[in-house]
Amino acid sequence: TIEGATSAPLFVCPICGSADLGISNPTASVDIPGLNGLSTTCQQLEDQAQQGSIDPDRCYQSNLQNLVQLACGCSFRCNICGPSDGDTVGEITNPDGVVQLPLGQGERTCASLVEAGEAGDINEEQCAFLQNVAGPCECVYSNNIVVI
Repeated sequence: TIEGATSAPLFVCPICGSADLGISNPTASVDIPGLNGLSTTCQQLEDQAQQGSIDPDRCYQSNLQNLVQLACGCSFRCNICGPSDGDTVGEITNPDGVVQLPLGQGERTCASLVEAGEAGDINEEQCAFLQNVAGPCECVYSNNIVVI
């Protein structure tokens, strides 16, 4: 590493079209134009996107996002630290933190809420509420990941 040099932000292709959407059918097969008829699973494509292996040109060409939405069943995903604004991403630093749920629903750990949000088990209304009471999760925000 060169002293004083900064690494470029990692481009994460929003394969479902938005950072708030994620695949709900990971084993489905997607035929991507330009791969000479080869197929990949939705999960493999999601993994490639999260690792930064899908460059912006490939992300936005050949209707990739439309193909993924049709084949992979994209659905809303809740980030309890708040929605991505395109430049910053929130992550919990206290997975053992406890959030009190309303109406006698008890309490949940931050780790279990993150898991439920990533699985699509939290709807948009619930997500908005949780984002307002996620203080015990000790969210931090970084701009080292860019989602366009």
